[in-house]
Amino acid sequence: MPRSFLVFIVLLIPVVLHAQRGRFGVSPPVIYPSQNVITIESPDGLDRVRVLGSTANVTVAGEGDLDCPTRHELEVFVSTAHLHAEVVLELTDCRGNAEMRRLVINTTWRVDTKRIGPVRAGSTPCAMFQIVLDPGAAPAILDSVSVADPRARLRFFSDLPHRLPTGHTYQYQVCFTTDEPGTYKIPVVTWMRRQYASGGYTTYPVADTGIVIVRLPPEEEPEVAADPTTFRSVAVPNAVIPPAGRFFAGAYDVLGVIAGYSISDNLMIFGGGAIPLPDDWGGVRGQMQGAASIGAKAGLTITEGLDIAVGYQYALSIYDEEATPDVRESQISVHAPWGAISYGDDDSRASLTLGYAIKHHTKPLIEFDENALIVAAGGDYRFANHWKVAGEIAYMQTLGVVPIVATARYFTDTYAIDAGIGFAGITVGDGVAPAIPVLPVISAIFVF
Repeated sequence: MPRSFLVFIVLLIPVVLHAQRGRFGVSPPVIYPSQNVITIESPDGLDRVRVLGSTANVTVAGEGDLDCPTRHELEVFVSTAHLHAEVVLELTDCRGNAEMRRLVINTTWRVDTKRIGPVRAGSTPCAMFQIVLDPGAAPAILDSVSVADPRARLRFFSDLPHRLPTGHTYQYQVCFTTDEPGTYKIPVVTWMRRQYASGGYTTYPVADTGIVIVRLPPEEEPEVAADPTTFRSVAVPNAVIPPAGRFFAGAYDVLGVIAGYSISDNLMIFGGGAIPLPDDWGGVRGQMQGAASIGAKAGLTITEGLDIAVGYQYALSIYDEEATPDVRESQISVHAPWGAISYGDDDSRASLTLGYAIKHHTKPLIEFDENALIVAAGGDYRFANHWKVAGEIAYMQTLGVVPIVATARYFTDTYAIDAGIGFAGITVGDGVAPAIPVLPVISAIFVF
């Protein structure tokens, strides 16, 4: 074999190997949070660039059929820095050769929300922010930090740019000053240097958020009323227990009464019922109905905003007709264990109450038991200093309807008055809705 031919073969090997490694150049080989320009090259011309798939936080512009250019640019936007991001491309050259390329985000970052306050107007609270480069991530360079709000200023403890080794935490301080009360959201952007610059982009943003709650000085703050009846949504008990020594009493729709007392911060007793007013005082029907109930509730605060409670209630209701003085037409006794969970604070709270009613019916010629599951959900929301909206929905197996109640509540530190409507038009099973399914709901509860 001639020596010149051997030299030709040796020179040809790198060309063959290069062709085997791939017919397309893709740069940069990763994507970054925010804007990216991806350059795709092929010496045989590009016939088509197609997106086979991507994560939800990625959008791509510039894909489709091409006219065999040797170079083409895609615009790739990554909307988050704290979630994994990737895009899979199918590249086809003008000789019909195709390859798939997968581009993934360079690093996923921890994005934090830092809450500052409440603080007084005119003060300058400061908080430490940080950038954490997780173990396993490649070293990075912090190029700069910016905050657009002119009321905020930054303080650094070392010069920028700053190189972050793997597993390293970099801290800096954000301070905020304002004389106006309110809640302020402050985006704080750290600009990280790209290892592969493209399309004029040399850095990419990673944004944390500072939330500052600013209040007036004490002498200027208006008095904020506290709802004294947070132990209920509208009528159904929730998981909240009033402070020890608190006594309350009130009425629902005039004839329904309720009262209770907190023995300790974790235990209260309460009861109520419907006043038995015979309607034959006017000689109309000669019928009398009444109900009474007494029980207790024990509860705990698990974490800030989360309360749980268990309770027990005994109730007795009667129905009697004047025409049969020696016979009571109906008597129902009920034992009802129950539990509740509440989440929120005195400005807004949601509650779920589950119970089981063990009922015993006594009639002139028969006695029988009829038990029922009880599920109730409710909550309230403060929309002004002395005002809330409140609501409840309840289900009881033997009731036949699902009542819904919505009220507006005016309250001070010592009483709360609710006015709204109740709707009983939703039926379940064999239930029959009342002829007039909408009724007014009025209550007044006083706390001592």
